Parts: sequence; structure tokens; C-alpha cells
Amino acid sequence: MNFFPVEQPSDSGLVIRGLQSPQRDLPLLVFLHGNGFAAGVYLPMLQRLAEQFDVLALDLPGHGRSDKPASLPGWNTVAEMAHSAAVNTGLLNDRQVIGVGHSLGGVLTLLSAHRHPQVYQSLILLDPVIFPKRLLLTMRLIALLRLTSAFHPHVKSTRRRRKNWPDHAAAFDYLHGRKIFENWTDEALQSFTRYALTEVPDGSVTLSCDPETEATFFASLPKGLWQALQGIRCDTSLIMGEKTYPFAIQAARTAERLNSNVSYRVVTGGHCYMQENPSLAAKEVIRAVNNAR
Repeated sequence: MNFFPVEQPSDSGLVIRGLQSPQRDLPLLVFLHGNGFAAGVYLPMLQRLAEQFDVLALDLPGHGRSDKPASLPGWNTVAEMAHSAAVNTGLLNDRQVIGVGHSLGGVLTLLSAHRHPQVYQSLILLDPVIFPKRLLLTMRLIALLRLTSAFHPHVKSTRRRRKNWPDHAAAFDYLHGRKIFENWTDEALQSFTRYALTEVPDGSVTLSCDPETEATFFASLPKGLWQALQGIRCDTSLIMGEKTYPFAIQAARTAERLNSNVSYRVVTGGHCYMQENPSLAAKEVIRAVNNAR
């Protein structure tokens, strides 16, 4: 199924762009992507989901085709920007809305749904980066002491990341099999090189999300994360990859214990299992939606 571009200003005035499927008055999935990615990176999974749902997939500020703010606001503000842009499309009116998000996008979806409980009927969070309470306290102390670059495992490496290639094919060849991309399907990696890269005037391509923007997200933290996990009132499924960060599975287990509306499930794959096996990821989302009804 073909997706087509959508754009809408958020309440902040920043233009949020993304993709949407043809709207057929089906339940609507509102999807937010992971840090450094873009909505289109997930098309192999989203196209499968569009067989049963209408889909609105947004690029976060500074990612994909969305505007980049002069300075990146915090996670909670970015969540509100994405939420307001989704509402401003008019697609959320008078229908079942299901919030879906991966990694960073999963946390932002949770924060939005907690703040706007009247909008979302259920949430499916794909390997959300949920930090245990003790780890959050440690990370806040590290940030307060301005030691994030030295101690955070992703900040320094992200800032050093290569971001330019002669063309899309060169980017595909370079990224194929590297680090987080090593188990991705070719279809998923092609989606990354198409939607997470931007052509520049000389014909070369560059990462749409500048490494500094990605590192800024890694170096910052959401506010009220555990208040949202403990307070969320709609059915919330956390679908974790078995090879993801151990702290994330630990946090998902704790969240399930603290809130009867939250459940977690472990599936085959790593943090980006939806790029490793898009069909499996789509089936897991459909299963979670059906179980929530």
C-alpha cells in the first residue's frame, strides 16, 4: 500500500512532516519513530499494518523531513509538538486512536497519552527506552555534573558518526551490516537511506537528523516518566526485543508490576527488531491491539 506525504504545523509553529496511508475510516495508528530515524524507515512494518489500520507516522522535530528547532527542546516538549501536529491534521477526530512508538518514540507516545488520556484507546510501545528509577537518578546526577559525554555510552560515539555520502547507494553499502544495522533486512535499510537521508545541492546525501541532535536526545531525559507509567489508564503493551538493553526489560517488568494496565512481552530480536523482522513486528502490534479490545 502506498503512503503519501503529510505536513502540519504543531502548536509551536514548527512544521511536522511524515507519511500517512489512505484513510478508510479504520482505527488509526499514530506512530512515532526512534532517535536518529524517520517515519519512513519503518515502512516495511507500517505497510503491513496499513492492511488493517489507517496509519499516521510523523517525523520528530529535527528528524526526517520535519523542521529543526533552533535549539532542541526537552523530550516532553517534543512529545507535545508531535501530539499537537497529529491533532491538527484532523485525522484523530471521532475514531479509535492507538498510539504506537519505537524507542524514543515509545516514551514520547506514553508521555502524550498520559497528558491527553481522552485521545488514545490503547498504546503499543516497541522497545521503549524506559530507564529504571535508580538509573534515572544516576543519569540526572551525571548531567548535573556535566559528565554526560564522558559516561553516556552513545553520546560521544554519536557525535563522531559519519553523516555524509556521495549518494544513497554509497550510504547503503557503508551502513550494511554495521552496528545497529547488522541484522536489518535490505528492505528496511533501503527505507533508512531513502527517508533518513537528505539530498544536498551538490548531489550527495547527509543524515536528516544531525548527529548533534541525536546526541542531544541521548544526553537528556524525560520528565515524569514513571508518573506516566504508573498513571496511564489505557491498555499499554510494551513489546521488548530479547537482545535489547537489559535495563529496559527490567524497567518493563517493574512497570507491569506497578500498573495493571501495563503488560510486557519479549520477542525475538534486538532493540530494532521491527527492522530485523518487519512481519513479526506487525503481527505483534496487531496481536496487542486485538488483546486490548
